[in-house]
Amino acid sequence: MQVVKKLFRNNYAGEDIYTAATYTNGSWEYDKEFVPRVLENQKFGGRAVVIGNGTSRLNFDLKHLKNNKIQTYGCNALYRDFETDFLIAVGNNIGNEIKQSGYAAYHVVYSTTDNIIKHPNTFHLIPQNPAWNAGAIAAYLACFDGHATVYLLGHDGLDTPGFFNNVYKNTNAYTVDEDKLTDRFWALSMGHVFKTYSLVDFVLVNETGRGYMPAEWRGYTNLRRIDFRELVLECDL
Repeated sequence: MQVVKKLFRNNYAGEDIYTAATYTNGSWEYDKEFVPRVLENQKFGGRAVVIGNGTSRLNFDLKHLKNNKIQTYGCNALYRDFETDFLIAVGNNIGNEIKQSGYAAYHVVYSTTDNIIKHPNTFHLIPQNPAWNAGAIAAYLACFDGHATVYLLGHDGLDTPGFFNNVYKNTNAYTVDEDKLTDRFWALSMGHVFKTYSLVDFVLVNETGRGYMPAEWRGYTNLRRIDFRELVLECDL
């Protein structure tokens, strides 16, 4: 699994990406392009909500999050239903869809080097470009932006074997073979974020404040669980 360094926006200048590769005289040659930091972020109150697409979030009205008290980070197809401060798009299919929708022209959308190259002047580069799922990247970006508390809403994992509990199941970019699904990589990459940003207070939010949590997360002292009501009270929503 790819690891990331503990970086923050205020000390990140940008980075090189490879735009092409050619094999000549027995060796590879690469064309590189420097992608600078082109975005400043004024965070709200040091708190962020990272909205995953697990079905548990359907019982929470996202309109509560449309205020200037808390910053929001969304994943992939969430843009179809809710506008977040930042959207993370991972994968070519969802990248194509967002490009065609015009959403990225008026909103900040982070994506991979593949989508950066394929759709120039559309997406912002994910710092360090980790090859993770959108949820783990969104949590990482909330830390990268300097938030002290990061709430994880709709991060359900695969609590039921053989069942893809995603809001956008069987739509573009979400058609999968459920028999082969596992949440282990998601759990490990999210755990790497918890470990890397050990001073951040991560909060897993669901309707009961209990429910499913990957076994890989149980050793992190900077992770706690609350219910929807507690989220509203803690953030004064």
